[in-house]
Amino acid sequence: MKRLLLLVISLIFLLTFSGCQDDVLLPSHSSIDITKDSPKEAALKIGESVLLNNEMLITFTGVGADSRCPIDVICVWAGDAEIKLKLRKGNLEREVILHTGLLPNSALFDGYEIYLASVLPFPKSNENIKPGQYSIQLKFNYNINSEKKQIHFINSNNDWVLKKDALNVNSANIEKDELVMSVSYGGGCANHIIDLYSYTGILKSNPPQMNLVMSHNANNDMCEAYITKTFRFDLSKIKKYLGGQTGTVILNTAGTDGKPIKQSPLSYRY
Repeated sequence: MKRLLLLVISLIFLLTFSGCQDDVLLPSHSSIDITKDSPKEAALKIGESVLLNNEMLITFTGVGADSRCPIDVICVWAGDAEIKLKLRKGNLEREVILHTGLLPNSALFDGYEIYLASVLPFPKSNENIKPGQYSIQLKFNYNINSEKKQIHFINSNNDWVLKKDALNVNSANIEKDELVMSVSYGGGCANHIIDLYSYTGILKSNPPQMNLVMSHNANNDMCEAYITKTFRFDLSKIKKYLGGQTGTVILNTAGTDGKPIKQSPLSYRY
């Protein structure tokens, strides 16, 4: 009789524990295959993840702040929602913050571009959004070998994305809304990730100035071939950031060694 009673108690405990586990938001993830020619999207709730190409795990960890204008109110500014992501690829792990109304609204991590497309639900003046109600829409691009790339904004808090492997800039010139660069590097046995970042700060001169910096991840390539490639960096984000109207901005551009490239500064008329 005692054994039967103990068995019943044990079963009740196990069922109760299992039920509690079901109520907890455990991390879950879906898988997406993505190439440079097939950008993808994913919707995530807090605690959910998406796995890109079976190597890049992106987890929506929370909402930092939400000052968006309620949909039933007329506001001068649309406001901003701040969301937190955890990015993990192999031994690399980083936390990033993206915004709906401020910068940065995208992140670049080891060849993957992550854009924040939207945050739902939209706030209402008489309702508070609970954490479990939030969902985000993310867009992904994989541009590891793409010759046309976006420029991504960073600030001093997230300049960890900069990789400083040796890179020689042979030439740099602006063609309409593109910065065209010829670069060379040693390697030949691994994928090299070359990107260009812009700091969000604007130097108030006439014309104004912005600081750009190159990034090069050689992925520990020990081969000795000398590779030369041309990349075209889209400047339209800078144009939009400065208001989108006609103007000129001086682009102070640094290489991976932190020193100005020989073609710097560059004058961008938009």
